[in-house]
Amino acid sequence: MPQDGIDRLSQHVESVLKTVSDGIRDCATSAEAKRVYNQNSNPILRVISPLADGADRLVAAKALKLGFELEVPLPFVKEAYQATFTRATPEQHAASVAEFEGLLAHAGSRVLTLDGDSLSDIDRPLSYEAVGRLVVRNCDLLIAIWDDEKASKGRGGTSDIVLYALHAGVPVWWIHAASLVEPKWLSSILDLPRFGLPAQTAVPPEDALRSYVVKAILPPNAEERTPRAWVERGIDGLRDILGVESDPLIAFLGETGTPNRVYWNAHPIFVGALRKGGARRHARLLQANQSAAPPPLAPRSPQQIERPARRWPGQWGRFFSGPLRRNQMGRSSSAAARISTIYQERYRTSYTLVFLCGAIALVSAVLRGCIRESEQRTRILRHVRRIADVDDHSHSGPRQSGVSLA
Repeated sequence: MPQDGIDRLSQHVESVLKTVSDGIRDCATSAEAKRVYNQNSNPILRVISPLADGADRLVAAKALKLGFELEVPLPFVKEAYQATFTRATPEQHAASVAEFEGLLAHAGSRVLTLDGDSLSDIDRPLSYEAVGRLVVRNCDLLIAIWDDEKASKGRGGTSDIVLYALHAGVPVWWIHAASLVEPKWLSSILDLPRFGLPAQTAVPPEDALRSYVVKAILPPNAEERTPRAWVERGIDGLRDILGVESDPLIAFLGETGTPNRVYWNAHPIFVGALRKGGARRHARLLQANQSAAPPPLAPRSPQQIERPARRWPGQWGRFFSGPLRRNQMGRSSSAAARISTIYQERYRTSYTLVFLCGAIALVSAVLRGCIRESEQRTRILRHVRRIADVDDHSHSGPRQSGVSLA
């Protein structure tokens, strides 16, 4: 591409990144953001790019200059990925690898390598498709630089990833790579030129981008929410009288969670116990078939063995504490993740208790039926014995009188 074309693309990329950066920083200082975001830290801006030749590195370099963090997903291992770079001459390939390594150094530990395959002609497009979809699923805005919507056909190409983003509801900022046209804002698949439909609104792309940033960052105003039924409004009024927070967002953000009691972990305890029992049966089968079993692994040192914390003393502790410890998420950096884990276990435990109560009721009904059947048999035997006793008395009386008469 000529240098003037590269300069034009650089200006467009820098413009959209500045618009996003300025919009987020403006939102961070608004009154709506102060009630939901931490004011002691600056907004974190990230760009996700596989750092392929061309447009990926152009966007990444501009983003780093504007203070963005860089996250790099790779379709396959780095060495195999570098082998796919430009190979017109050895010097160009070496320059491409050096540029890639320089940008990759800014990512630090924020590098994710997928298990793709670069050698197979069938699996290579699938690897590019996987990394492109990963970028879409983890971004709020996709910047696409390509000639037109007919270019880059096939799985994993630019057109394929743009269609995937629009189907997933991720807006696309389209910068034409060859034509001297202004960038376009694509919020729906119907905005693509292939459909030949007129623009839904006359809003300029920059204004549409700013509006999207505001809606993505700031919580909705109370006036913009869907009207609720009179019952919900009455409940909100009662909460205001009692001094309880009625705003769902503030209530959610202010929730600290409830103590994770042991009795709300019946589900992980039950499942863990079943898994431990299955592991013991598997160990017995391996011991019985020692000749056919693979050689055992090298023993681990005591420092390598992670011993679960004991929640109950004695044998019950050894049996239950392991399953409970393994089924817990553990420490998380997100308070929402910890709270959701607690409620998740409560939800599953409630169903476990319901099924347990149902099983107890079924067993009780069966036992009751057996008891009733046994009682009925006992009563029948008593009646039979009484009839037999009466019959014996009735037959023995005349015989004795007959003998006396003789």
